Amino acid sequence: MTFSLVCSILDNSLKAKNKKEASVKDQARKLILGVIINAMSISLASYWLDKFNYDGWVMLSIIAVLFTIVSIVLRPVIKILSLPLFFLGPIIFFLADAAILWGIDQLTTGFAVGDWQTLGIAAAIIGVINYLAHWIV
Repeated sequence: MTFSLVCSILDNSLKAKNKKEASVKDQARKLILGVIINAMSISLASYWLDKFNYDGWVMLSIIAVLFTIVSIVLRPVIKILSLPLFFLGPIIFFLADAAILWGIDQLTTGFAVGDWQTLGIAAAIIGVINYLAHWIV
């Protein structure tokens, strides 16, 4: 009886460990996919908007990584804040994207947003592309 109990405990701990490893792999995959999607959306926004520029692929990669990390940190907070007024969720996400882009513009030298109108349009482009990409993937 005790032997079967020990085997059961070991089996459950192995299953939990496999789930944890799968969860870490899944999170890493989501992070890498998020960086790629953000890089593509920032690149498209730069292509469509004259005043939204970055200096080369290295700067694009840095911007995409920063944007992804800050978005991952802010996303749960934004979801909680927009819970009572669910229709304000997209507006809050738009403002967060604009704030992240503005902050990256202020912190880096190889990235230029231009004016507030360009910032708003770029945030909208990036937000829509991110929403569609994450909905599809």
